[in-house]
Amino acid sequence: MKANEMLNKIKSIVGVELANDVKLSELILENGTVLLAEAFEAGNSIFIKTEEEQIALPVGEYTLADGKVLIVEQEGVIKEIMTAKVEAAEEAITEEVKEELAEFDPERYVTVEDWRGMEERIANLEDAIADLKADKEPKEEKVEESAQLEKQELSNIEPIKHNPETKADSIFNLKKTSYPKTLQNRVYEKLN
Repeated sequence: MKANEMLNKIKSIVGVELANDVKLSELILENGTVLLAEAFEAGNSIFIKTEEEQIALPVGEYTLADGKVLIVEQEGVIKEIMTAKVEAAEEAITEEVKEELAEFDPERYVTVEDWRGMEERIANLEDAIADLKADKEPKEEKVEESAQLEKQELSNIEPIKHNPETKADSIFNLKKTSYPKTLQNRVYEKLN
């Protein structure tokens, strides 16, 4: 049984008629969901209309079909209904712009006259860079000339040649004379 049917049966058994029948008004969300409330004002209870029963609206922000935003911070209780967030954001942006304009300092920003001065400075810097490049090129030529002179000087030097006529015996003494001469050593000496 549905909740409303059960309530009606209880009323008929007890024989009590409720004097205050609450009239609920309906409001449709952007996605087509139907909401019910006595009045759509802050602090009133709000429910989702279903076939079987009414469900308390969960916490969150909901966009209504007319573009307004319904805010629920406590389950089933309206906090407020306000215009769309876009309008609120635009208001916040315009406030920020107003604050920035109030803080505007013309000395902080560049003017057209400053740009003309900057163009002249840039032209002067470009000329100075061209001059530096021109000064650098002759130095490279001087380096090349000095390298050629060094090559010529090195070509005039005579290379070192090996001389086989030098006596190696005078430089190195390979004979071992500290050993006592044996008969075999003496024989070899005479043979050689």
